[in-house]
Amino acid sequence: MDQPPKIQSDVDNLVDIMKTTFNRAAISAIEEATRMQYKSSLWYEMRYGRITASKAHEVSVCHTPDGSLVATIMGAKIPDTIAMKRGRSLELSVRKTVSTTLNKKIRTCGLYVCQDNPMLAASPDGLLKDATVEIKCPTKAKAKNNYLKNGIISEKCKAQVQLQMHATGIKIERAVAVDAGIRILPKTEDDYRRIVRLFREEDVPHHTFPLPSERNIHAVVRGIPAMFSEQEMKGELEQRGYTPLHIIRLKRSGGAPMPLVVVILPKIEKSQQLFNEQELLGLAIRVEVQKNSRLSQRSKETRPSTTNELDSTSDSVNSVSSKIQNTNQPQKKIICFQKYKAEWEQHENFKNWVQPSSRRSYFFHLQL
Repeated sequence: MDQPPKIQSDVDNLVDIMKTTFNRAAISAIEEATRMQYKSSLWYEMRYGRITASKAHEVSVCHTPDGSLVATIMGAKIPDTIAMKRGRSLELSVRKTVSTTLNKKIRTCGLYVCQDNPMLAASPDGLLKDATVEIKCPTKAKAKNNYLKNGIISEKCKAQVQLQMHATGIKIERAVAVDAGIRILPKTEDDYRRIVRLFREEDVPHHTFPLPSERNIHAVVRGIPAMFSEQEMKGELEQRGYTPLHIIRLKRSGGAPMPLVVVILPKIEKSQQLFNEQELLGLAIRVEVQKNSRLSQRSKETRPSTTNELDSTSDSVNSVSSKIQNTNQPQKKIICFQKYKAEWEQHENFKNWVQPSSRRSYFFHLQL
């Protein structure tokens, strides 16, 4: 809609004054001072009254002069949603993934005010030498289509990226779907149980299957009473030349310890000799191969995932993974949040995946 001549003249005069105020030096200083973005108070102040890149498309189709969009532009507080928190928590890891994928360094940046129209501004999630980086972290797989569908950028994202390019002076943009993942290696049985409990409570679909390259020998040692600790057993076995990875005391359903100990060893020739041992810690023992009959009874609890989907529970999962993913223990199992083609004879599909025993260590892969 055309403005009356007097109003249009006032607007033009205001823009001319702003162009003089927001020269190259001022714009550069603002960008440098706001590189913390949402953590910077100046970043919020400089956005007041400006059409930023994230609102560009909404403004282009808006016909309401006093609605919520105008209120937001003028500084109205926006609720901090779970999706927004999730996006901020994942932004750094996604930026690293993009940097690795493109083999280019991505630098962070602040708010860029457009020099030719200081009422416009943009804050890219990162900058390359010849491109802007905009990161989207949809909470569900289907939501990805809101940004990128069949290789085509949505109109809303296109407007956002184009204003970023205009504000920064960059002429190239690229849209890449990045399937970032969270890998969790539990350090203890309790860690594993807590994660599995979280998945079940939040109804997060997952699969469990063995990693062939990490299969080990599982031996059950009978005849070791509870008065002997796992550490004592480990020391004795190491003196005999074995390399035990884990030693786990089995317990009854009520929690009482049993005279049974599971010893997990690397699959090497020396480890096989453990089955010939008849004495340990001065006690007569019998060593058997651990049977998997109990594992199969738990298999019905695991179901296939039909989509690469993870909702806002990822914040909870992240809080668990950050505590336990840094460990050098071997990977025994993998839990995967994506449709996965099995490569092992005993697992031709996901219909009968074996739910893992809580007596072992596991490797999780959460596909976002």
